[in-house]
Amino acid sequence: MLLARRLLTGARLVERDDNRVAPVIYREERLHPGLSEWVTCAWTYERAYGDEDVETVMPDGTVELVVQLATSYRDAGVELPTCVAIGTLDRPLVLTAEGAMQVWCVRFPWWGLAPFGDVSAFAGRQWAAADDVFDAGLVAGVRDAASSAHPVDGLNRVLLSHLLAWTIGPAPLREAGRAITDHAAKLTVAELAAACTSSQRKLQRDFREVLDATPAQMIARVRFERARRLLMNKDLPLARVAAEAGYADQPHMNRAFTLFALMTPRDYRRQFQHTIDPDGKVALVQD
Repeated sequence: MLLARRLLTGARLVERDDNRVAPVIYREERLHPGLSEWVTCAWTYERAYGDEDVETVMPDGTVELVVQLATSYRDAGVELPTCVAIGTLDRPLVLTAEGAMQVWCVRFPWWGLAPFGDVSAFAGRQWAAADDVFDAGLVAGVRDAASSAHPVDGLNRVLLSHLLAWTIGPAPLREAGRAITDHAAKLTVAELAAACTSSQRKLQRDFREVLDATPAQMIARVRFERARRLLMNKDLPLARVAAEAGYADQPHMNRAFTLFALMTPRDYRRQFQHTIDPDGKVALVQD
C-alpha cells in the first residue's frame, strides 16, 4: 500500500486544501532479520481525514496486510474490512475516509508471500478481506499485535512463527521474483526463464497459476516502481529516467507509466513537486 504521498518518518503538519493544518504521522519499522527475505517492513500511519480528503495507493508490486484501528477507508463508498489485504495493483486505488485514521501494516514483496498467504486469492481484485489472502491465524496475530502496547515485538513473534512452520522449499517463482526485483530494468522474459532454469512456457504457466499474472506483467510493475522513484529527482531528465528504469525510450515509458498511474510521468513529477511548501521544506514525500 504505497500512498501517493508517503510521509517522512515522524510527525508532520500537512496543509489541506481548505488551508487547515492536520497532524500526520508515518513511521516505518524494520522487523527481525530472519524475516528480511520475506517481509519488506512494517509501518504505521495516523492522520485526521475530512470528508473530501483522499489517499491514492500507487502500484508498487507489493502486498499489504493492513489493520485499521480507528476510522476505516472506503473504496467507492464501500468500507474496507478492519483487516484488509491490498494486492499488487495495476492501477491506482483511490480511498476516502472521514475521521481519525490509525493503521498498522505489514508489507510483503509479492514473491515472498508464500509462507503467509496466497497472492492469487486476489483474483484480479485490488483488495480483499485479509482472511481471503492470508492464513487466518496470521491475520488474528497481526491484528492483536497492532492493538498491543508493543506492536513490533508482536509482529516479529507471529510472522516468525508462521515462517518457521512453513515446510515448502524454495520454489522457481521465488527465484523469478528475486530476479525481477533485482534486475527488472534489464530482463526479458526469455532471460528470466534462463535465470530460473525454466522454459518460458512453464514460467508463464506457473505465474498464471500462482499469481494470476504473467512474468511480463510483473516486470512491468517493477519497472513502473523504479521509474516512480526516479521521478522524485526533479533534476533527472525524463529520457534518463526511462533508460535507468528499463524502458526502450521516453515514449515507451510515457505509455507504460500512464497505464499504471493514469497520468504521465511529467504530471506525476509535477504532483510531487506540489508537496513542497514555499519555504522549501518537504512536508510530504512520495516515498
